[in-house]
Amino acid sequence: MRKTVLFITLSIIVSNSIFSQSKKKKDREAIKEMSGCFEVTFNFTETFNYSKAPNYKPSKTKNDKALEWAELIINEKTKISIPHLLQVGNYQKLYSVDQWR
Repeated sequence: MRKTVLFITLSIIVSNSIFSQSKKKKDREAIKEMSGCFEVTFNFTETFNYSKAPNYKPSKTKNDKALEWAELIINEKTKISIPHLLQVGNYQKLYSVDQWR
């Protein structure tokens, strides 16, 4: 009986470990697939005051479109880094916005 319980326990531990590694691999691949160039839409709302100046006025809430470039720059065993750059504005006045990693 002890051998059966031990075998079942070890089987569960091994299968959970394999499942966990498989899920992590799938997650990493899904994150890496976020690299590339995309047309995106976004909502912008300031959620905190950027300045302590008394005459500061927060930006209006904005819904807009942009061209986004996301590039995989770090692909290590325990770390993935993908900075995102947005190109926003109209074709006469374009500017870039650094997103996140």
